[in-house]
Amino acid sequence: MDTKFIDIHCHVNDKAFNDDREATLLRMEESGVAGIVIGTDVEMSAEAVRLANTKQYLWAAVGQHPVDRLDEVFEPAVYRTFAADPRVVAIGECGLDYYWPSKSNWARDPQNQHIAALSAAGASGQDNSSSPLQHSSPTPRTVFDSESLETRMQEEKKRQKDLFAAQIALAVEMDKPLMLHGRPSLARASSAVGPKSVDAYEDMLDVLRKAHETHGTTVRGNVHFFVGDSVIAESFFALGFTISFTGVITFTHDYDEVIKKAPLECMMAETDAPYVSPAPYRGKRNEPIHVREVVKRIAEIRGEDEDVVRQVMLANAGRIFGLCI
Repeated sequence: MDTKFIDIHCHVNDKAFNDDREATLLRMEESGVAGIVIGTDVEMSAEAVRLANTKQYLWAAVGQHPVDRLDEVFEPAVYRTFAADPRVVAIGECGLDYYWPSKSNWARDPQNQHIAALSAAGASGQDNSSSPLQHSSPTPRTVFDSESLETRMQEEKKRQKDLFAAQIALAVEMDKPLMLHGRPSLARASSAVGPKSVDAYEDMLDVLRKAHETHGTTVRGNVHFFVGDSVIAESFFALGFTISFTGVITFTHDYDEVIKKAPLECMMAETDAPYVSPAPYRGKRNEPIHVREVVKRIAEIRGEDEDVVRQVMLANAGRIFGLCI
């Protein structure tokens, strides 16, 4: 395939594509769009690896999302096996998500009442090789003993940081880049609550700096669906990380300044499909071929030639993920 674009973060392994996955992949091939299929838990990571081995224009990332599967214990041995596959080019998506835990009713949701049990069972990365997928048993109580939101948040932050650290360790061991997920408690400014926060990014950077001190440039990767400011972006660049943007930039100007200021060599384009369709397709399921709209918008914001931007995006993906495209 003559690769013209690459969607560096898509979920074509998601159930949203169950009815027309092959047709979606065919549209990618016909449009010259390659993609990295992202795992968020054991099941989705296994499917990402499977798909990547069926198409030469697909690769996989394997990892555990910070909040998508609270009932799943992180099993390094399982992900180590996944990562050994030559089609796996990153560990993730992993990182810190403070948006959902900041909601006052989040910890009371029955689906989220596994956290304390997970922490005790080894959610932070205990290497239990006896089972490829271990589920904890929900306890008949709220997640945390204290009803204080601050206490609950601190407990949840620790759980997420432990899970993040375990996946950084795996990435270092396997010499793979990280595919990072970061969502601050307030990702967008609001007249009601004030400016957006960068708390998740600040904590991620703290964890990464410590890992960088020990392991150097082996700790590397990309921050997907970037929603931070230029200061946060520069901090990631200083550690050798890139950032990527989604179709959100086609219907908001929130990130224009970051896109203008950042070196082109430090940015990539993604769709996060089936989520956040770009402006021409809002209200419809997103898919990887729409990464073209993201590349187009980056070029418009920067006032640069679209084909030049497209080629640099390809080169960046090749450099960060070790792809031959």
